[in-house]
Amino acid sequence: MYVKFRYILFVLLFSMACLLKAQDRIFFRDGKMVHGKILSIAENTISYKDTLNMEVVKTVSKKEVLLAEYKNGTMFIFGDNQETPSVIAQDETRAQRKERKLREWKEHEATLPDNILGFYLPELGLGRFTVSYERLLANKSVGIMIPASLTYNMFPFSSSSYDSTTTAYNAKRGINFITGLDLNFYTDIRPGLKYIVGPRFRYGTDMSVSGFIGGPGGTTGYTAQIQNGFMKTKGDRFVSSFTVGVGFFKFTEPYGSVNIGRVYPWASINWRLGFRL
Repeated sequence: MYVKFRYILFVLLFSMACLLKAQDRIFFRDGKMVHGKILSIAENTISYKDTLNMEVVKTVSKKEVLLAEYKNGTMFIFGDNQETPSVIAQDETRAQRKERKLREWKEHEATLPDNILGFYLPELGLGRFTVSYERLLANKSVGIMIPASLTYNMFPFSSSSYDSTTTAYNAKRGINFITGLDLNFYTDIRPGLKYIVGPRFRYGTDMSVSGFIGGPGGTTGYTAQIQNGFMKTKGDRFVSSFTVGVGFFKFTEPYGSVNIGRVYPWASINWRLGFRL
């Protein structure tokens, strides 16, 4: 009976040792050591899940940590000045390092909010106040975005410079609206930087576009484009994106002598400042 008990105890201790060896380790300056999974090493903090409760994400200051060791043998040693830590990586190639950093970023990104509230500041100079809401799905590789624009005429209509006999009935005053839908597909290029591609649709009345050519204001129609660009994450809350779209525009209401059935080429350049919610 005694021999059997010792055998069971040996198996349990051996299994526990193997389990702990297959996990990441964090060594604190107060002498404490934690086994678990390191999620991210940010500028000033370390996020991890410990073995006792893998459902809870804990974040600690780097000032509390002496060394962080991944289960693959890679170690981060943190100095007193808290600058970029020294890294000890046995036989780690450049490609492996890039893959590791991207994996660490994806693990950290998974803890960030999936909602982005966006503002398009350059469009204020084009007669639009635009905000958008985007919901990220599929591990933040797909985004469904709904924009809303309040449009106003930056070039008020002047009857002295425009033939009102054919277009005065089309002149619109005040403000109007544009909305639409974007379907964004994201691909990680490096930690914090994604490539964007996807369709972009808009419908509404733009009060300023016609003003650029001396028109009465209020061109109503829809655009369909394919856009591509980049999205950059700054910290845990801020994102910015730059995209270029190409496609077509079509009038849905008469505008002077134009043919509402005709399709016109169209392009757009967009810059968004976003906040994760």
